[in-house]
Amino acid sequence: MTFYQQGYSKAMSGVASGMIAFINSLLVFVVRAITSGERHETLTKHNVSVAFKLLVARFLNSSLVLVLVNTNPNTWFRGGDLVYEATILIAIMTMQTPVLTIANPVKVIRWY
Repeated sequence: MTFYQQGYSKAMSGVASGMIAFINSLLVFVVRAITSGERHETLTKHNVSVAFKLLVARFLNSSLVLVLVNTNPNTWFRGGDLVYEATILIAIMTMQTPVLTIANPVKVIRWY
């Protein structure tokens, strides 16, 4: 594999991981909308329902998608494959919440 192909492979892995993280952040709004129609008796039951749905949705979107895309276990540890994609995804998701909290794009949009 040439240097260009390795760079392209890693860049595409980063883009794929970024898209998964973006979809995970959108899942919060979708799951809250679905759960709000369930009419739970208490706020605690509502929050538990949201948390469980987010757990399942994010697991399916993050873990299973990466495994289904990288079907050959012999290549999981090569550059740009499963382990690299999972590492990039974890790094993005680790930084995503603090950056969005500091930047507060919702407040900026409302102000604008």
